[in-house]
Amino acid sequence: MAGSSQLRPPAGLAARGRALWRRITETYELDGIETELLTELCRAVDQCDRIRAELSKAELLVPGSRGQTRPNPLLTTLSTEVKLVDRLAGSLGVSMPGASGAGKGRGHQAKAARCAGLSRSRLRAVRDAVAAGGGTWGRVAVLRQAVCDGG
Repeated sequence: MAGSSQLRPPAGLAARGRALWRRITETYELDGIETELLTELCRAVDQCDRIRAELSKAELLVPGSRGQTRPNPLLTTLSTEVKLVDRLAGSLGVSMPGASGAGKGRGHQAKAARCAGLSRSRLRAVRDAVAAGGGTWGRVAVLRQAVCDGG
């Protein structure tokens, strides 16, 4: 598929975010909404890297408010960011090797493969049909979810 390599990465992306931007824009033709999703994906990947860097210098267990030992709050923040990366990558129909947790099973991989296999032209046709009928992107998301769930 011809890429949209003329798209420049947004300002403020770190090295990994810029590399991801280049790799995706050289591979895929993106519309405005997909470009926004990619921007947020690249920022989230960079945020994960910043959190990991902080965690590498910090203790994994920290004292809680009552002196008890508890996980470092950055672990929860990292988990949230990784989930965001997964969702944004899924919305774009791209895979992010190593981005999601190792606990994902084969069912998740099969579903991701079905979603990634969803034809971009088919999705654009649905989006255009909804837009022409005065619908919302929410309807497209529901349609895409139905396709990805096999329903």
